[in-house]
Amino acid sequence: MRELKPDQSLAIADFALRRGCTRDELHFINAQLSMEKFRGQTQRIINLADSGAESPPESFVRSLVIAAGFESEVSTQLPVFTRLGTYYLDVALEALKIALEYDGELKYAEQNTHILEKKREDAIREQGWIFIRVTKEDLNNRRSLITRLQQLAASRGWQGPLPSATWHTGLRYN
Repeated sequence: MRELKPDQSLAIADFALRRGCTRDELHFINAQLSMEKFRGQTQRIINLADSGAESPPESFVRSLVIAAGFESEVSTQLPVFTRLGTYYLDVALEALKIALEYDGELKYAEQNTHILEKKREDAIREQGWIFIRVTKEDLNNRRSLITRLQQLAASRGWQGPLPSATWHTGLRYN
């Protein structure tokens, strides 16, 4: 049996919640199916799961935000009210007004999408938000993304933990 990385496990749990499974059902399945030595880690992942993640990469981004020390501050699909309407952020640190948006390869495939996205981002920036645009390449360089986020947060007054790639339960990113 192959072990999944924490971000992969989180993406699966996020998807299950998004598709209507309850957290209690996931805990029941965990108790019935997982090997005893993995139950604690799996329970932790289920507790961190969020139905707001709209794609596995958004789950991966959120898992890195958690690894960077922002577990209690991270939100998904946070509404931001602007002069152009209400927009939702993929992953957000509301108190610091830091938005992390995943830009997949297909995001700008349609004509004028990049112009609409620029207008959206400008309207959100007017509300005091700053952005980290995350790509597949960023997800392949987790340490760099965590460091960027922590430095940006520090510039906004965050005094969190030193750079770490470990969740509190010992789940590691390599």
